[in-house]
Amino acid sequence: MTIKEVKECLNEDLQGEIWADIEGYETLYQVSNYGRIKSLSNSLGRQEKILKQHIQRDGYKRIQLSKKGQKAKFPIHRLVAIAFIPNPLGKEQVNHQNGDKLDNSAKNLNWMTRKENIAHAHETGLVKKNNNPVIATHLDSGEQRQFKSQTEASRELGVYMKNISNALKGKTTHVGRWAFEYLSDTAV
Repeated sequence: MTIKEVKECLNEDLQGEIWADIEGYETLYQVSNYGRIKSLSNSLGRQEKILKQHIQRDGYKRIQLSKKGQKAKFPIHRLVAIAFIPNPLGKEQVNHQNGDKLDNSAKNLNWMTRKENIAHAHETGLVKKNNNPVIATHLDSGEQRQFKSQTEASRELGVYMKNISNALKGKTTHVGRWAFEYLSDTAV
């Protein structure tokens, strides 16, 4: 496929594709229900075009938008969700229902709380299990809780397992007001 054919394919209309303004960037950019982003034409001669998305180290696609000389990066899944998925309960995170971070179509996304999103990751096997028992100590109350694994602690406390792992490795001191340590030779 030639470069010209690739560009034509990118700008091709997809059946059932719906476009909506990006909040805060009206008249400049739009997002589609399929997760594509386009810049809009203007009176200065800029042509409408589909923008290239970049996959970041965390596996999510992001796009850089510019307005009045200010540039900002946005995760594509959030732009799609804000434009196309009602959020009457004000949930703060966008979940990929099929677990594929690159599938940013509106039909694959839904709003969740942080705790719901973590539970979904565990239920679908997106988070690998770590079966080393851990103790979590609350920094304010001193309460201690024992868990069979980092996975269980993550699910019960509503914090990301990677953050627990970082605390156990000494990269951070605590996670969400909880300090973590491995349980030494005692069954939970």
